[in-house]
Amino acid sequence: MLGFDEMMMGASMTTDAQYWRLFFSGAPYEGASGYVELFEVEFFTTADASGANENSSIYAITASSAYSGFPASNAIDGNTSTTWSTADNSASNSWIAVDFNTLIGSPTRTIRAVAIYPKTTRISPTTYLEASTDNATWLRVATLSPASTQVRQVFTNLQ
Repeated sequence: MLGFDEMMMGASMTTDAQYWRLFFSGAPYEGASGYVELFEVEFFTTADASGANENSSIYAITASSAYSGFPASNAIDGNTSTTWSTADNSASNSWIAVDFNTLIGSPTRTIRAVAIYPKTTRISPTTYLEASTDNATWLRVATLSPASTQVRQVFTNLQ
């Protein structure tokens, strides 16, 4: 088992982890030389994305790359006027990860829903939600298929 805390919920298993990421497999809609670019990403512990997101509990955010002036922190700042963007020609197999480490309470979360707000054509049609307990070994939790449109897209009941 990879050291993940897993809980049985009905017939399915859920994953509880400190680190969560979106992994963008393959090129974005705009093509192989394109970028992945997000206005915002939100993580929810509720299956239907109701209530407040968990973004205020994020301790750190990292990404596989960032274009100058478009850091990963822009994706969780609550401002849809700022974006995180991958560097030139590095969209394929890129990722953005969050760390829920905390000094108070549990550092782990069971993420059950995700909302993303991508820039049109700058999102991979195959995106995965992944979890890790050590920020090195990743477990694929869900497959997301975001549309190539500049609207907030909510993916619910992920686990």
